[in-house]
Amino acid sequence: MTTEQGTGSVVASFESPAAAKSAMAALERSGVPPRSIHIISEAPDLTRMGNARADEAAARWATDRIAVGALLGAAVGALIGALILALAVDDPGTYAWIGTLAGSAFAGAVIGAFISFGMASPRTPAAWRTYELRHAQEVCIAVRATRGHPTEEVSAALATQGGRDVQVTGL
Repeated sequence: MTTEQGTGSVVASFESPAAAKSAMAALERSGVPPRSIHIISEAPDLTRMGNARADEAAARWATDRIAVGALLGAAVGALIGALILALAVDDPGTYAWIGTLAGSAFAGAVIGAFISFGMASPRTPAAWRTYELRHAQEVCIAVRATRGHPTEEVSAALATQGGRDVQVTGL
């Protein structure tokens, strides 16, 4: 699948976790934001503990994104609520302030959590899953291209670090 130049995600497979981690570190050193780099499959660990670790990592990733969005959204929501109350009501009482700030902070937290999680989520998870199936015995990583690091640059860096079957996926 091809995309317009510079956009999308790049996926690559590596023989070992050490090789994948080395490539991820090299990308981070070159300025690619860590939040744009994802391990999409690990070398198979078919034990019960291996599955538990994978579940914990996925839950931790989601929780981090949701928490950041909720905190930022609550602050922005409370600020907007306070601004609206101050402009709309001449002399709001204490209860009006408390209710407005609490309600708008809650609404902002919910909206912020959804936005943060949505922005951090892979753009094409189905494409990543298809790639994973072809590389079941390898460690696969995906990197979301950014304006400062287009897909061409990321692809070249992954190939230089030993990435095999480096591909650009959709947006």
